[in-house]
Amino acid sequence: MMKSFFLLILLINGLFSQIDMDFSYEMQYGNGKQVIGQASDDPKKEEYSYSQNILDMNTHVGDNIYIYTQLEYSNPPIYGYNRTTLDSLMTSFYLEFSNEKLNVKIGDQYELYGRGLSYYSFQDQNVDYDNSVMGVSLGYHLNESLTFSTLIGSGEYYFRSNPVNRQADYEFDTNVGLGVIDYHNSFLGYFQSVLLMQRSSFSGDMIKNLCLDDNELGESLKMTASQITNSGSCLALQSMNDDINIRNYNLNWNHALGPFDIYLDKSWIIHDKILADEAFGSRFYASIYFDFFGTGITYEHKNYHTPY
Repeated sequence: MMKSFFLLILLINGLFSQIDMDFSYEMQYGNGKQVIGQASDDPKKEEYSYSQNILDMNTHVGDNIYIYTQLEYSNPPIYGYNRTTLDSLMTSFYLEFSNEKLNVKIGDQYELYGRGLSYYSFQDQNVDYDNSVMGVSLGYHLNESLTFSTLIGSGEYYFRSNPVNRQADYEFDTNVGLGVIDYHNSFLGYFQSVLLMQRSSFSGDMIKNLCLDDNELGESLKMTASQITNSGSCLALQSMNDDINIRNYNLNWNHALGPFDIYLDKSWIIHDKILADEAFGSRFYASIYFDFFGTGITYEHKNYHTPY
């Protein structure tokens, strides 16, 4: 019995000797008033307060395992919903295993491919933004030149009809799957090819609300309503759910040629319009960087066209 006890102590000691943790805690508090209706002729003041507490925990287990956890207790937060119950405290979590050949991440997927023309997910607590999906990503380094990666996940995406709203009033479900090939050659440069397949589900209530909005998407949906409903009204769209499919083919290239660092990124996008036919769009980004007598100069060009 005594031997078993000492063995357990040795195992626990050996485990914790391999664990390295660090914490980051942020508290924000405010109490005052805010002005609403600033664009109107009769702006008003109302009570505005927040108490937001965010704890980031970074855990390294040995040389190969990393765990990230974010907890939030807010009542209320600066933006977003109250987080006071136990099941709402965890806002982000993932576990990552990596070695020379393999990289595996399970949990919330925060990833960037190229300059984000195909896929870019991140969190910004300042504006209550998080477009990550919950799932798994894998990366396999075949050799020094070639890497294969994949990501599969699903999640709920929340956003605001008006940026000044404290809480998101729109949401939809999304499922994402993508495959990536990275190739590096000292003479030809760095190439990355991405194929993304995404399906998003829009409820009839949200489509109706989007149609009523006074913006370009709202105008497009009003035109759709006039074509597919008898009344031509946005209210008639309330009973029509829709699944939006997106196929994104991306190719990007980066290379240093003499004093110039050149980057090109192109996406070809085939996507469904809400309650309408399939459409074709594209995104192109280019940048050239060079050093001019100690001063870094960057030229960028962007051309994005993805019609509603």
